[in-house]
Amino acid sequence: MESYGPIDPNVESEEYWSLFFQQQYQNPGSQNHLFRGHLYAYLQEPCYWAAAEIYQKYQAKLDYQIEDYFNEGILGFEAILADFKPLFSTRFDNFANQRIKYRLIDRIRQISQAFGHNTWSLLLNSTGARLSQALRARGLVGETLENYLLAWDYYKEIYAQAKIKTDGKIQEPSPEIWQKIAAAYNSDSHSTIKINSATITRWLKDAGQAISDYLFPQGKTISLQQPLGGEESSTREEMIEDTLHNNPWQQLEAAENFRESQQNHQKILAWLRAEIQQICQQPQQAKLHPQIQLILEMTYGSGLGQVAIAAKITEITTVVIKQYQVSRELDKVYRHLAKKFLPWASENLHISFQSHDREVISKAIEPWLTYYYQTSATTQED
Repeated sequence: MESYGPIDPNVESEEYWSLFFQQQYQNPGSQNHLFRGHLYAYLQEPCYWAAAEIYQKYQAKLDYQIEDYFNEGILGFEAILADFKPLFSTRFDNFANQRIKYRLIDRIRQISQAFGHNTWSLLLNSTGARLSQALRARGLVGETLENYLLAWDYYKEIYAQAKIKTDGKIQEPSPEIWQKIAAAYNSDSHSTIKINSATITRWLKDAGQAISDYLFPQGKTISLQQPLGGEESSTREEMIEDTLHNNPWQQLEAAENFRESQQNHQKILAWLRAEIQQICQQPQQAKLHPQIQLILEMTYGSGLGQVAIAAKITEITTVVIKQYQVSRELDKVYRHLAKKFLPWASENLHISFQSHDREVISKAIEPWLTYYYQTSATTQED
């Protein structure tokens, strides 16, 4: 029998044990109920913090207390166990916290349609990158996707100045406004087809619904946007029970799986570093803006908004760039990296992905970039 040697005490962390229990729970056996119990107890804390955050944000919307949100959130326990993917994050608590928040927001949405934005305000307040992600999640690609984005550009430009409000809520544009938006779209050199106001109305209604579904996912639709790394939690749960010590081979296997997961994350980070360097040095190969390096650094390193980034780059380079162009360039980066990640992962991580997995990878790219630029800045400071 192959020996893995003693367990490295450095991996006996909260992160390690949560992954261990999750893996053991997935294996059929008589002790599944024990591992399920450990995980259920472990998720109490991330569920509480998710409930507290949602309560602070939306307490004026519903007559709910923290305990009400907590009870609703913990009902998603089984789905969280089923959907956790160690490849994207070994931080099970982070994943659970995000998943519970999505569940709670969806619950608020179901109970109170008055909460948040309606279709028209969502369209006005969304970014191009977010809209593109939402539309691609619905299967829109290529020329169709570009047509929707161009229509949205003119919706924001024209309706932002003439928006209609009733009881404080933004209403659907008037027929006259729709005609202006359609005319502006048809006169644009990038438009590939001529459309009437009815078509552009339908497009933007679909776009608004896509954003709503993307921001407030229902059912099993989740975001796997988890960082590749991160500091340990300041508190450590004591999850080790006597049942574990009765089966040391399970611990050895879990330790090996944990190491493999950590190694995969390091490989992904190295791959990401190389890809970013290539993108920044040769942006034309990926059909990206010449200033993509500045766009990425300002977005993920400095945390600037897209409007500020556009103004800053225009000031530095004297080349005018608009907010929607910044948004589109970022979206192109997500798609470019996701496309290249699939074959690389198959060869280097020995993990096979299907074509529809590209959307999952695209959702993971943004926090990967955030982690990369923030850790790079920290390393340079040190």
